[in-house]
Amino acid sequence: MTPPDAYLTRVLEILNAPITMEAIREYHAIAKAAKGDEAWMIDDLFEALFVATSSDEALFHQAIAEGLL
Repeated sequence: MTPPDAYLTRVLEILNAPITMEAIREYHAIAKAAKGDEAWMIDDLFEALFVATSSDEALFHQAIAEGLL
């Protein structure tokens, strides 16, 4: 069982590190796995992931092609 806010903590770590495809995939997996209030907070942070990813055009297009954005 995942400790409370563990997913949110990991998402914040992802957003504070350089964005890679691996990080985007992990964010996407966490967003699908999170439940309740934590899921809502993670969903609210999606915009930050989107903006961070859009700063790298190739990464952005790859993430869109994979259905992650």
